[in-house]
Amino acid sequence: MADNYDDLIFTLGDIAYERYWKNPGDLTTMVEVIAAGEALEHCKIDLRDLEASMDKEEDAFREFQEAVDEETAQCQELVDKYIKPVKLAESKAKSIEQSLRTKRSDLGVARQNLSKMERQIKQLEADGYVDKAHDKRQALKNLKMDLLKRNRECDDLQSKYDDIMNPKSGPGAEGIRARRRQIDLEQQLDERTDEYNERIQELEDQAEETEGRIEDAQRDFEDRIMDLGEEVYKLRLSDASLAPLYPRIDKVAGK
Repeated sequence: MADNYDDLIFTLGDIAYERYWKNPGDLTTMVEVIAAGEALEHCKIDLRDLEASMDKEEDAFREFQEAVDEETAQCQELVDKYIKPVKLAESKAKSIEQSLRTKRSDLGVARQNLSKMERQIKQLEADGYVDKAHDKRQALKNLKMDLLKRNRECDDLQSKYDDIMNPKSGPGAEGIRARRRQIDLEQQLDERTDEYNERIQELEDQAEETEGRIEDAQRDFEDRIMDLGEEVYKLRLSDASLAPLYPRIDKVAGK
């Protein structure tokens, strides 16, 4: 295969870098090569750290899943043992649970409206509209009272739900409590899964960005190696490892 000028110059620079980076002497381009190499290595370290973080997140999530599966299976034994009272309790609690879910959603909206109005009042006062801010404060007071009422309603429904699904005693109480624990575990797993997916996506995005930086840093490092090769060729350093390349470069360069 015929020699190529760029390949030979790169090889010359690469060998010179390995041999002289600790003691560059008169090689002025070595400083830039070293800086580019360090930048490239930092990017690679960042990527390894991100990959390690992803592995850690995956391990932690898998351990959580396994713990949930194990406890759910243990609970299932009690649920199966007291299946009739468990089903009866779930039937009674179902409508309460649906109402509770709806009211909690409404409560979330009410909290958002309250925060929005508080910001509006603060802005009106900052802009000097004191009278308008005063008028809105009565509406704000009404919203706060409504929020307290909604909180109490949710608390009351939660108490009723707990009385059914977390009984202290009675027929099948142990099995019903086990079923309640399963439901809690399911919710915890759903929440943990969402958190995990969000975190992994964040890390993957960072890794993708870092890989792009590595590609840029790699190109810059290779360009600096080329510059070093050009300088070494011009100086024709007396070095047994470099000398065989000079006549080959002369040949392809037409010298």
